Amino acid sequence: MRKNKKKQKQNQPKEFLPAIRGLEVKIYLRNGEEIKGEILSISTYEIIVKTKEGKDLLIFKHAIDFIDYFQKT
Repeated sequence: MRKNKKKQKQNQPKEFLPAIRGLEVKIYLRNGEEIKGEILSISTYEIIVKTKEGKDLLIFKHAIDFIDYFQKT
């Protein structure tokens, strides 16, 4: 029998991306490339990032290794 465990609130991936929308981020891709910018939009499979050069990039989530973010001061 399974015991009913109380679910603890954790920082799930579904909650992480909306929480950092609008912040300055550094996205590390699986091919070793790094992209700096601001997350504009998030969908099921993609993220749109505005780079410091003013370009809007569509990045597939499966191509992302990890994301580092910085609080605006």
